[in-house]
Amino acid sequence: MNLRAPYFHLKRSDLNNNKTLYIYVSLDDPETWMYKIFHNSRYLILSFDGNCIECISKHHTLPTFRKSSKVKSTNQVQDYINKYIGKIS
Repeated sequence: MNLRAPYFHLKRSDLNNNKTLYIYVSLDDPETWMYKIFHNSRYLILSFDGNCIECISKHHTLPTFRKSSKVKSTNQVQDYINKYIGKIS
């Protein structure tokens, strides 16, 4: 996955045969995070379960990240997130 963000991290969960990908995105360089804490940056935490992508948590200054059920693959996830980042930058 190639996102236009200074920092992103992927985690996968396989609970009860439900595969979910968690995407942690920060729009700030990790060196600028206050006390080196991810949640002190302009961040998004997203989940993708193969059927839709939705925002679980975000920094209060960021605009709303709209849930999308049209996203079905990781390439579409990447494009959807990059489109959102492009609107902010």
